[in-house]
Amino acid sequence: MFSKRQKIILSYIMYTDMPIKLDLLADMLQASIRTIRMELENINLLLSETGTQVHISKKSQCYIEQGEEETIKKLLVNPIFVDKNNIENHVIWDRIYTIMGMLCFESDYVSMEELADRLYVSKSTINLDVTEIKKLISRMSGIRFTVSSTKGLKFEGSEEGIRYFLAKMVLQGLNLEKTLQHVFPEKDFCIFEIYFQMNKMLKEAIVKYQFIISGKAFGLVSAGLLITAIRNQLGYHFADNQTEVPLSSMMKGLEEHLKSEMGTTAFTNADLVYIQQFIMEQNHLYPYTNENWDAADQKIVSLFTHVVKEFFQVDLIKYPDFEKNFLFYINQLNQRAKNGHDYTNFNKRQINRMFPMSASIVAFCQPCLQDMETTYSDAELAYITLFLGNLLETEDPPLKLLLISDEHTALVNWIVSEVVRLMGASVRIVNAIPTYLFEEKDELFLNDVDVILTTEQINVSRGWNIVFIQSLFGKTEQNFLQSLLNDYLNQSKMKRLREMESIAVGQNHFLQIPESLKEFDDCVHYLLEQFGYEKMLDNGVMMGNHFIPNDTKTAYISFMEERPGRSRIIIGKLPKSITYRNKTLHTIVISFYYKNDYALSHSYYQFIRFLMEPNQSNQLGRVKGYLEFKKIFN
Repeated sequence: MFSKRQKIILSYIMYTDMPIKLDLLADMLQASIRTIRMELENINLLLSETGTQVHISKKSQCYIEQGEEETIKKLLVNPIFVDKNNIENHVIWDRIYTIMGMLCFESDYVSMEELADRLYVSKSTINLDVTEIKKLISRMSGIRFTVSSTKGLKFEGSEEGIRYFLAKMVLQGLNLEKTLQHVFPEKDFCIFEIYFQMNKMLKEAIVKYQFIISGKAFGLVSAGLLITAIRNQLGYHFADNQTEVPLSSMMKGLEEHLKSEMGTTAFTNADLVYIQQFIMEQNHLYPYTNENWDAADQKIVSLFTHVVKEFFQVDLIKYPDFEKNFLFYINQLNQRAKNGHDYTNFNKRQINRMFPMSASIVAFCQPCLQDMETTYSDAELAYITLFLGNLLETEDPPLKLLLISDEHTALVNWIVSEVVRLMGASVRIVNAIPTYLFEEKDELFLNDVDVILTTEQINVSRGWNIVFIQSLFGKTEQNFLQSLLNDYLNQSKMKRLREMESIAVGQNHFLQIPESLKEFDDCVHYLLEQFGYEKMLDNGVMMGNHFIPNDTKTAYISFMEERPGRSRIIIGKLPKSITYRNKTLHTIVISFYYKNDYALSHSYYQFIRFLMEPNQSNQLGRVKGYLEFKKIFN
């Protein structure tokens, strides 16, 4: 059926009331227009059996005819929850998940040649996939990956470990039906029918007993229930040694429902205890309590709050409920890790790109976490980054407005309210004054102002941004005002970026990397040596503690220094793209942030975030020299 990216494309077209342009789809999915066209061709190939299709107009606008929407919606709305964030290299990852899924259901070794034949790819492709599988399995407890040069490939481990791993893969997009067909071509598992029934029963039980969990957690529990049913059908059972664990009222109710509705699919007591544990782990939303928080959780929270305060002069403890919420999250994360149920197979690299300050904090804290004997996967670190980034990096500085008006106080107040309603927190009116006061004290009121908003004809020297509005402005004027202020907001942002470029980069810190350097490590060392930073980097530690993965072709390496210094950003342009960690790279960005520069930290990391936005990263890939680099900020 549809791939994850195809589902996202169809969803945008389906749920948008007007035709949607190809170039907009390409921007939103970070793909080329050619790729989107190919995906639409494949979508229409799948839809051809139903007599429906996605139409593309001469103006490159995509739409679905009214009479065809319901038919497509039935195909699109899949009851199996899939994490929609991992769409990068979807063909490769679909194959990798399929291989891992197949190995979970194979009882003996499978040769690479046999896998290559089944999946219609070369043996060298399978070899590359095996490298990725090794990385993914390395953090999974309860399951191990054996690669034998004579026998082939095999997954071994506990039944619980294999079931959890399969449930995680279903959540990540594993096509279970296709996977099982590769292993058991003669069997029909009726997966969607089974899943739909069990999903319905699980929803009813959770709502009835008010055991509320998040949508993604529900998807994982549902997948776990499905995998349990399939494994039981195939004769893979738990050792029934958990009979002493009591079932909750909810699980007893679910058990009765399963027996009455799905008599042919048997669930043992051990299965139900396993599903009960599964649900308990996902219970994000039960009332907060600190009875399970231990010293290790508190120590980790203290580490992050200390680093944020030390480097950025921000006291997170003063944020309402921060400590309680963060402790709760860290406790759950650690409990899952102890059970071998951490966030493996999770590649949301865009989080690091969206929150570079928080990603740098997390990277800086990694050695301390290791000293505490706490090791987190990239996925867990990304979630911590998101937690911190939501507090530290979500707000841009507002556009500061000076309102000059001779109107009645009530009308002036109305204008202020309307501007705030239109623009929200993106603007701040620093003063509202009459014309005579401005004419007498203009220098006083123009201090630290971005735009003058006026209902009067005023005399102001050149160089100031001025917006004239009528006193009682209607809808047309509102749209015009909003458009102008958004334009000034963008100009203000670009001005800050230009200022930061001159402070942190400049011509001296924009370098062309010699063509003779082919390896990523060598390129990084070359850039560091040019400025005497090479001693800061221990090669054995660098990749784990300084390299921060993201979803663009711009590599990001972060250093945070406690000693005084001047924060700098090195831009290293590669003459030809290189590959590192299965990512194609055209540029290397190295950040050296010193804690005494906390006053400019927000603008500093906004600059890095701007460079790593997909559009800017693509422009950066085409840049040949420093002058072209500066044009990105125009």
